[in-house]
Amino acid sequence: MAKTKSTVSSRIKRLFESNQFFDVTFLVEDEMEDCSKRISAHQLILTSASPVFERMFYGDFKESKKKENDLEIEVPDVTPFGFMEMLRWIYTDETTLSLENVCELLYCAEKYDLYTLKEKCISFMESASSENSCSLFYQSKLYGVIHLVPRLESRILFYPSDCLSK
Repeated sequence: MAKTKSTVSSRIKRLFESNQFFDVTFLVEDEMEDCSKRISAHQLILTSASPVFERMFYGDFKESKKKENDLEIEVPDVTPFGFMEMLRWIYTDETTLSLENVCELLYCAEKYDLYTLKEKCISFMESASSENSCSLFYQSKLYGVIHLVPRLESRILFYPSDCLSK
C-alpha cells in the first residue's frame, strides 16, 4: 500500500473538511432565510491566523458566550457564504475571489485583521476591469470598505461608458 505524504497544510485542510473536534460555533446571520447559520471552527487555528480571534477567545470580548464546553459567537454583519469562504482561506490559504464576494471577504479581512487576505482582495479589485467599477463601488460602500471608494469613483468618472455598459 502506497503511503501519501502528509503535510501540515494538508492535515489542517482535512481538519477543516472533517467537521470534527470543533470548539467554537459562530451564529452567522442569514438574511435570506431569516435565521442564523451555525458554523463551527477550531479556536487554535483561528487564533494562529488572527489577533482579533485571539482577543475574542482569550480576552474579554462581550460577543463570546460560553455554553457548556463550547463557545458561541454571534456574527450579524457577514453572510454565511462569506464567513465560510474566510474560514476556508484561514485553514487552507486558498480562496476563490469573484466580483460577488471580494468586498465581503475584504470586509472580513479587515474585521479580523487578516492582512494577507486583505492584500489579495485589494489586488483583485485593482485588477478588475473598469466595467466592474460600479458594482465594486456599490459593494465597497455596502461593506464599509471606504478606502477603495475614491479609486473606484475615479474609474467611474474616467470611464463612464465602460461602467454603464455592464
